[in-house]
Amino acid sequence: MEITGVAAEQLFVDFVNSEWYDGRGRFEERLLDPAWRAWFAGEWGLRDPGEPSPSTFRHLLLLRRTVRAIVEDVYRGRAPSSKELKRHATELPSLPMRLEISGEPPTATWAVPSPSWTYVEADVIWTCFEFIGGPARRRLRRCQNEGCRWAFVDASRNGSRRWCDPEICGNVAKVRAYRQRQKRG
Repeated sequence: MEITGVAAEQLFVDFVNSEWYDGRGRFEERLLDPAWRAWFAGEWGLRDPGEPSPSTFRHLLLLRRTVRAIVEDVYRGRAPSSKELKRHATELPSLPMRLEISGEPPTATWAVPSPSWTYVEADVIWTCFEFIGGPARRRLRRCQNEGCRWAFVDASRNGSRRWCDPEICGNVAKVRAYRQRQKRG
């Protein structure tokens, strides 16, 4: 399965981050936001599957919770359990795909005939397994700002990145630490 985008293995990270926190503990559900869904689909070369039905939405929440648990395991240095992810994958209905051949020299890709959340779920599961089975797994992080739960892949040279965004969460964390020192001193 080929997924387009800058770093396809991070599709699952963006999916996990659809549970959005502003760095100060306020929560927003982005799976229900049409603008976020359009961005997500465009970012990963997917076709927007539209508004999820209530049952699909519950299924997506379960998948996100499962993938988030894997992110937490990796972040804490534990071997991630893929049992729930495997179960989720086996429950997906069959996915019709069409083989497309194009270009010179010719290349073959799998094409999705119509968008659906099932394809999105399959891509999330695929990219998660690809990532946790590879060497970059040790670079998977969770933001250290307690008001944020974003996952990210640390691409810094020395692997020491602590926050999803140093300008937002890093600043919030530094201000909190400064205020704590002022209270004690």
